Amino acid sequence: MRLFFFFLTFTISFNFSYSQIIDKNLIELRDSIQKYKEINPNKALEFSFQIINNSNNLASPFLVGIYGVIGDILNSKNLNGDALNYYSKALELFKLIPIQNKIHKKINYPPYTLISIGNIYFKQKNYEKAEEKYLEALDNFKLIKNEKIKLEGSSTIYDNIGLINILNKNYKVADSLLELAYNLRLKQKKDSDIIYSLTAKSRLAFELNDFFKANSMFNEASQIYKTASVNQTDLANSTLNRNYGYLYVLFAYHYYNLEKYETSIDYFEEALMYLKNFSLEISPINSMIAKCYLNLSKLDIAEKTALNNLKKNKSIGLEQKIENFNVLETIYTKKDKKNELISIKDSIIKIASFLRVSNISKSMSKLETQILLSKNQNELAQNKIKYNTYLYILIISSIVLFFILITMRINYNFQKEKNNRLIMEQEIISKDLENKNLQLISSTNFISQRNEYLKSLRNKIKTLEENKDSNESSEFISKNIKRNIDNIINSEKTFESFEKQFTKVYPDFFKKLIEKHGKLTSTDLRLCAYLRMNQNSSEIAQITGASIRTIESQRYRLRKKLNLKPENDILNYLITV
Repeated sequence: MRLFFFFLTFTISFNFSYSQIIDKNLIELRDSIQKYKEINPNKALEFSFQIINNSNNLASPFLVGIYGVIGDILNSKNLNGDALNYYSKALELFKLIPIQNKIHKKINYPPYTLISIGNIYFKQKNYEKAEEKYLEALDNFKLIKNEKIKLEGSSTIYDNIGLINILNKNYKVADSLLELAYNLRLKQKKDSDIIYSLTAKSRLAFELNDFFKANSMFNEASQIYKTASVNQTDLANSTLNRNYGYLYVLFAYHYYNLEKYETSIDYFEEALMYLKNFSLEISPINSMIAKCYLNLSKLDIAEKTALNNLKKNKSIGLEQKIENFNVLETIYTKKDKKNELISIKDSIIKIASFLRVSNISKSMSKLETQILLSKNQNELAQNKIKYNTYLYILIISSIVLFFILITMRINYNFQKEKNNRLIMEQEIISKDLENKNLQLISSTNFISQRNEYLKSLRNKIKTLEENKDSNESSEFISKNIKRNIDNIINSEKTFESFEKQFTKVYPDFFKKLIEKHGKLTSTDLRLCAYLRMNQNSSEIAQITGASIRTIESQRYRLRKKLNLKPENDILNYLITV
């Protein structure tokens, strides 16, 4: 079962791979989380919560990574429920990130977080749920453009689902999945990962009792290792050595189960050569070697191996100590060494006691972590309340400001419209005044002209009185006076009617003439109006009752007032006014 968890933990990835550009102020905290994640998980959690509290939960790839790390730490403490909660928060937060800020634009969720969730279900032996999450992660890996990430992620998922099918004894399905993973790793050309795949395929071969295939996989892995190790830097600490060492461990366990203990010892000792820098693996291997010698009845070598494992291996755990003490207990029982047996039994009792204390300590650690989580939840809740309060104030202020601006805009438009109406009214009044002024000028001039006619009549009457004797002359003068009086009356009525119609058609005509040429008499204006209507001198004389000669004289004087040259036509000029 240990190998299954090796295969499983191989797939867990640090969630900071999803970080984008990180605020410089958060880099130190991020580095502290990485530093304390393994050696002091609670410290790493404190740093993580500090980042979350300072972020106001604003969605970013960096913050998604922080939630993922918290999930990893809680997962390592077997706080599976809490771990799932933080993984779920990471997924929720990811959905809130604006698409332009995402590294991989098309994915629905970060696939490595989905794998981590699947691994928790795997540990709980909820293989159906685990497979569901792995498949969801696979769908998201397929949406990533980066071919390397896509191949690495997909091969990892095929391995995980393959393991589930091995445990469920669906060997045919498992074989096809492991083959898929193997082919993807061949494309990546990463030798350590190819050896990992060959180890998984060998495990399936042993389950199927296909020893020839298992040995074939072993030989292929050995050839890859031999070629790759030449150019490998820091070979002793490399994943190449680790994965190749695990292959030997797999074969060693296989031969141990077949009770071929000498062959098993050879493989375990070979594994130690490759895993010597991986301290956590040394004690379990030495314990198995001791068991092999015990089963071979080589009690002295078994005793020596177990004692060396207890004394020299500083990283040996309590459970491994018990295994070694059990070996020694069996040896001393067979050798009938009562004193050593008593000592070993005392040691086993002490270790059991330590285990209980350790379990209590683990429980306390879990409790401390849960208290830390609870404290953080309260802080987050308070920060959320503050954030929401500020948000509500901002929203209300924005609404008030919006209505103020709308009101100001309405008032501005109203005032503008009102001013426009006032300007229009003023223009209308001004135009009306101008028209009335023109009418007044016209009337004044007309009165003045009429007075001149009346003076002329008065002179004619005076002449008539002086020539009383000449009846013929008197009769002529009398007729002339009557005709002049009729002309004045008709002229006034005719022009009044004409002026009304003319002003309607050409409202600004008189105004423009006066503006351009100063003072023009009513006779001038009347003549201009008749000329503008395209009337000739004869027609104008008939309308006004004046002689043609008089009209021609008036036209001549008018041309001078208008400053027209001889070649300029007066009608063309008046049309342009």
